[in-house]
Amino acid sequence: MGRLTRDRLSQIAMVAPLGAALLLLTILPLVFAVAVSFTDLRLNRLARWNWAGFDQYLRLASDERWWTSVGHGLVYIVVPTALQMVIGLVLALLLHAGIRAVGVLRPLFILPMVLPPVVVGVLWKAFLLPDLGGLDYFMSLFGLRAPGFLETAEGAMGALIVTLTWEWTPFVMLLLLAGLESLPQDVFDAAHIDGAKSWQVLRYVTLPMLMPTILVVLLFRIIESTKVFPVIFTITGGGPGNATENMDFYAYLTGFRYFDLAYSAALLVAILLMMAVICAPLYRALVRPQLQT
Repeated sequence: MGRLTRDRLSQIAMVAPLGAALLLLTILPLVFAVAVSFTDLRLNRLARWNWAGFDQYLRLASDERWWTSVGHGLVYIVVPTALQMVIGLVLALLLHAGIRAVGVLRPLFILPMVLPPVVVGVLWKAFLLPDLGGLDYFMSLFGLRAPGFLETAEGAMGALIVTLTWEWTPFVMLLLLAGLESLPQDVFDAAHIDGAKSWQVLRYVTLPMLMPTILVVLLFRIIESTKVFPVIFTITGGGPGNATENMDFYAYLTGFRYFDLAYSAALLVAILLMMAVICAPLYRALVRPQLQT
């Protein structure tokens, strides 16, 4: 056996455990979900099922509750992600500039990100509860009464947006800060020597050089924005009514409360396809410069 063959076998042996884990934890469940979506499988009669073809997908196309949850899901993707990117970039710039007041609070900025999502949801629900929550207490110090955010559709949606922004802004901040600290300093020195002002350096030097990192962070956050089930479950439970129900929460209810596993699988496949369509332009924007070089 030649040296090249031995090296190739050793490489395969090192990658094999990761490949097996990927197969067992990702690919096989995905194939199973796709297969189930073409049946009429229900949780309360697992032993009796039949192939149903595209019936579940035809049902999905006319399901008003599904399209409502898609609208809510898009809100959770667009609004919190935009706020996280803007606030995270501002904090990263302040930390990179070495502002002492911001640097002292650096450990506090990271705290929301390291908390489990369920804990985040419980904390914010306790804070927002009318009459008993922390917000009501603080406002009572000024003779005011806290509004019942969780009692109205708009208030509950706003509460979730604030919670998600608070939870994941540190993630954006840390990655953008790492990107800022990796930028070559000589470019900034040349810009200052040429007389560029601070806002000009930011617009024409910092942001263009940071754009690949921004796109990567944005891609991560868009993908993760569909995984807000724990926060919705603990704060609003999808309510009031179904006013805060997103796509994966509706799929959960369909499968485990209404026992319709086949339709739940079809919903999950639809979510996967929709996210692929949303993320494809960002992925192409990241890969295109590498292909051109």
